Amino acid sequence: MSKWYGIALSVMACCVFWGCNQIASTAKPQANAKDTPKQMQQLLAQENLLDQMVLQPYSKRYSTPQGTVLEVEASKPADGKWVDYEQAMLVDTKPYVGKRIMLECEISAEGVAKNPQQQFYGIKFMPTHTTAGVRSYPEGRVIRDGNYDWTWSGVMLEVPPENFDEVKLCLGLQQAYGKVRYRNLKLSVLPDGFKLDTPADYKCEYSDAVRNFPRLRGVMTPGHSKDLRHVRMTEKDIRDLAAWGANFVRWQYFPSETANPEIKDPKRYGELLDDDLKYLDSLLPVFKECGIWVLYDMHTVPGGRMRDNTVFPGSTDLAKYGKGTTAFHMFYNKEFVDCYLEQWRKIARHFKNEPQVIGYDLMNEPDQRAIVTYDFVQLQLIASQEIRKIDGEKPIVFESNYMDAPSPYRTQVPLPVKNIIYQVHMYTPGSFTHQGVNNSARFNADGSPITYPGILEKKNYDRNELKKVLDPVLKFQQKYGARIYVGEFSAIRWAKGADKYLEDCISIFEEFGWDWTYHAYREWDGWSVEHTEDINDKKPATYETARKKVLLRGLNNNKK
Repeated sequence: MSKWYGIALSVMACCVFWGCNQIASTAKPQANAKDTPKQMQQLLAQENLLDQMVLQPYSKRYSTPQGTVLEVEASKPADGKWVDYEQAMLVDTKPYVGKRIMLECEISAEGVAKNPQQQFYGIKFMPTHTTAGVRSYPEGRVIRDGNYDWTWSGVMLEVPPENFDEVKLCLGLQQAYGKVRYRNLKLSVLPDGFKLDTPADYKCEYSDAVRNFPRLRGVMTPGHSKDLRHVRMTEKDIRDLAAWGANFVRWQYFPSETANPEIKDPKRYGELLDDDLKYLDSLLPVFKECGIWVLYDMHTVPGGRMRDNTVFPGSTDLAKYGKGTTAFHMFYNKEFVDCYLEQWRKIARHFKNEPQVIGYDLMNEPDQRAIVTYDFVQLQLIASQEIRKIDGEKPIVFESNYMDAPSPYRTQVPLPVKNIIYQVHMYTPGSFTHQGVNNSARFNADGSPITYPGILEKKNYDRNELKKVLDPVLKFQQKYGARIYVGEFSAIRWAKGADKYLEDCISIFEEFGWDWTYHAYREWDGWSVEHTEDINDKKPATYETARKKVLLRGLNNNKK
């Protein structure tokens, strides 16, 4: 197995949490998105780090008027075997305990080609480290291969006061050949991020009705979208789901981002949401008859996400830090923030007196990996406060950073608002759960299948390892008395051992007393328990799959 390991989804699950732009926790955003607040200024701590590297035989270093350049060059292997060309150094983080730091540089490439087996192969800018025994592989946003001129890349880290080792910064080529250059490698200390003023001894506050509400077990609904990959839930779908034993759905408001630029028009976004509310209203009598409660999930926020080559309003620094990320445009745009808050006020007014809709899911999978104007915690706090002005009781669901990964709960503190449920998503290890998704590998380097349980991402993944992944959430629950909800978990249907993975996940959720919804029900066939394990078979199975049997056994707990 390569010494370089890394995969985007696992990085999300392993990175440590950081906050961002400092604004009083009870205040509404005031800054204009095109302004760069003074709090965003960073203090240069170390520069010319390339001068400290011990060179490998395939590397060289030279001076230019623009700074020191490190060049790593590799020839195309004659035998066709892909090779790693690592250039690494240790970065001492002891001076920065309790601080946020950024490692950044500029990268250019010439004729780089990479092994297509994995998305993360190619050019590297990766500061690996271990936190509380969990190894993390965060990566700067880089163009993996090809030819391009000098392009900025950076990685932000928070250095916790304990259980954190030194950073090994890995540059070079993983399973690739060609020429890559680095310059202006430096380390900066960033300002303190947005911090909640929650008291240290705070315990989550729940009304008796919320604290004693039955355990919730169910599925994610299909989200309506213009690209037709997702279709709206029907009355038949609800009745079928009731027969499965579900008592709960997470209802996606999901006007597809890729096919629907209208979400970047606040007025049109509100109209689309109105249509979704109207459609859900038409099904609520069926949900009530079937004994299924509904959580309203704003699965797509106003403005949607940034994607590669997205340029958004803001200063040069803001564009530099955000370009190519899956962050929300809303993190930098006050117009979208205003729309977001107004839509939640509307939703709260709409469902305040509707008992079948039992909660509000504030935003789906925030991914904040850069300096922002409006922090994801801050936005959820303000939205919660606005909802509480209208609806003082119905639960509100908070989601963590890195696409609602478990690891940020290591440092997350509760919102000082009544009846907040804390959500987590479980897709670790991503090389297993998402194999074959978005061109990721379906097989190991030796051609063997990626299976569970087994050696994955340099670990022996089994039920005990999954419990370790979820341990930050369990500790958060125990420390603050929080109610925990697993909003999404799954494994792609063609993954060998997917049924065992689902079985282990559900048994852990049951052991910990968590609510859960499977991702997803009659949405994309890749996640469907009603389709076979054959990746090429797009038709529903004519038999009950092993994955469906596992899900039905889990839902059967609602009858106990």
